[in-house]
Amino acid sequence: MKAMFGSEVLEVGIGMALLFLFMSLIATALRELIENFAKSRSHDLERGISELLQERKFTGSLESFYNHPLIASLYDGDYRTGSRKLPSYIPRQSFSLAVLDLAAKATKTQSPLSLETLKKSLSEDSAPNPVQQVVLTALSHGANDLDKIRKTIEEWYDGTMDRVSGWYTRRTARILGVLGLATAVFFNVDAITVAQSLIRDKSLREAVVAQAEKTGQFGQNNSDSRQDTSATFTDLKSRLSEIGFPIGWVLQEGGLYPGPQSCVAAGIDASGQQAKPRCAIGWSLITTICGWLITALAIMLGAPFWFDVMNRFMVVRSTVKPKEKSPDEASVDRQYGERNSGAAGRA
Repeated sequence: MKAMFGSEVLEVGIGMALLFLFMSLIATALRELIENFAKSRSHDLERGISELLQERKFTGSLESFYNHPLIASLYDGDYRTGSRKLPSYIPRQSFSLAVLDLAAKATKTQSPLSLETLKKSLSEDSAPNPVQQVVLTALSHGANDLDKIRKTIEEWYDGTMDRVSGWYTRRTARILGVLGLATAVFFNVDAITVAQSLIRDKSLREAVVAQAEKTGQFGQNNSDSRQDTSATFTDLKSRLSEIGFPIGWVLQEGGLYPGPQSCVAAGIDASGQQAKPRCAIGWSLITTICGWLITALAIMLGAPFWFDVMNRFMVVRSTVKPKEKSPDEASVDRQYGERNSGAAGRA
């Protein structure tokens, strides 16, 4: 019982963190596959720049912006609204220079970009476009050279990119929640059942800790410590099976059964071989659904979170384990008192 409040509890925590880490990596891999097809980052960036230039209908200056040589070099083909070929990232320097060039109309007039050409272009337009309005705002705040104007535009751009990142992050969290629940059901990863098995099975805890040592490298910041972030879907799936987590489904003649919750070993058959497990729907559906939901919520926290949690558990375990193996020795005064009391007793 004492050990259960020491290294064994930490090993259970390591096992759950490792499970959630692998499941998060699987969901992230699926999310990247969806992103490669949907190109939502480029759509978010286009929407953000559209709002930045106040061109909600994707016309006018937005098209001129994406057709500018500094921006057009970042994607293939011609600009089309919602195209999957549009860039998912635009450097702040490229954005500010393109905006300044459009405001000064330097490309059209084939004149070098300067503060004089910029002011001249702004003075010629009675109704400046949104890009020119931003430059006018920078000039009205005392920006008397191009570098100060450029920095003002870059700060304006960075603020919008924070909003774009927020859009993507919130959508990714929702998608990871759906993918997390789908993968939890597909692999039958019931967090409650796994935790119960880790508490009971010492060999499973040892296998989990061994795998965690390989995966986390005790949190060392080297090239191998993050190797699992680039693992393939098939590799991650095989690692889950190799560790021995109580997950998965069992296919029998009567149908498909959740193995750990509804199947028990049948022992040795008449031929001396291991018989197929006996499966029956006697498992608690509510408990299993709760376990799937816990797994899905854990996946939403992301692989980096569980990687750090696992490493922290490993560091704490490395300090607790030696103390359990070698208890503190009694003090010198205490040892001397015990020897004297023993001698007095013999006398």
